[in-house]
Amino acid sequence: MRLERFVAAYLNSLAQSNAASSAGGTAPPPSKGHARTLVANGDVRVNGGIVRDPGWQVFMGNGTVCDLVQVRGETAPIAQAHRLFVLHKPRDVLGVLNREARTGFCSGGTPASLADLVPAQWWSSDLGLLGRLDRHTTGLCVLCRRECAGVGALLLHPEHHVPKAYLVELAHNAPLSEGGGDGLHPDACSRVAAGLRLADGTECCSATLEILSSREMQLSSREMQILRHGCTCSARLAAFQRAASASGPDAGCPAYTSVRLTIRQGRFHQVKRMMAQLGGYGVHRLHRESFGSLSLEHMQLHEGSMRPMTDAEYAQVQAMLPPSRACPEREHSSRWRGAGCGATPHL
Repeated sequence: MRLERFVAAYLNSLAQSNAASSAGGTAPPPSKGHARTLVANGDVRVNGGIVRDPGWQVFMGNGTVCDLVQVRGETAPIAQAHRLFVLHKPRDVLGVLNREARTGFCSGGTPASLADLVPAQWWSSDLGLLGRLDRHTTGLCVLCRRECAGVGALLLHPEHHVPKAYLVELAHNAPLSEGGGDGLHPDACSRVAAGLRLADGTECCSATLEILSSREMQLSSREMQILRHGCTCSARLAAFQRAASASGPDAGCPAYTSVRLTIRQGRFHQVKRMMAQLGGYGVHRLHRESFGSLSLEHMQLHEGSMRPMTDAEYAQVQAMLPPSRACPEREHSSRWRGAGCGATPHL
């Protein structure tokens, strides 16, 4: 929530409380302009420091883990409420909060979109999604109330994007014993680190690509070391082929290569387009493992489940926010477009 709006709401509730306790007439509520003046004059502190930017985004958290806002020395209370949620998205569910198509209501029906996975006690019209995943992508989704929408915009903004890690399974064009493979170029990791240019000319920010070893493969310690350090040279494919031929034709040979891609922006189907540009034969499975420091692995969140964030997770989100929480421009602004990143649709 913008600081000026937060201060105006606080002053308004204070005026209503004073009017209710006095026998006199009611005074007009303070305007947003009055709140903006207080902020400009240095009468408002956030977490101990004076903030003069009316667009500063106040982190309301859950009312326990939140910003400390003081107006003329008085603490402005923040009501305790669930404002941020985590959800483990399953496959074949639309990664949007489609209110019109909400039919399941967690009653055992087949979910059509993420809206069907939201329990009734947490459903409301002001619930939003921080970055969408396409129908076939699984993994971590972060949802927020409208009061935290500005904070969400900061996390998704081109200038402040937090890293998001994806586990990708790349399909093979032929059995490894026959010389097949995932098709990745030998310099895939370095190209991703330098900033990849997609087929349509889109420039991607610097990212991190890591080649993961496969659980099904029986490799030597040297070959495991090659894989573990993310090598994408010919030695990697040779290691795959030796492992396959050692056990007979196609024995123990996985049909997919697992990689981890960590990006700090969001483009339309960006992960899939990056893999295609690097020579991959196709994405078999795409799973978002983490959003910043929030890791699905540590949440014990079953697929299709949703819950409010814990105090520790609220603290993680607060720590991810940039030092300057200036209100970001909207997606259609020239500065947003010039930064080369949008909200995070359809990864």
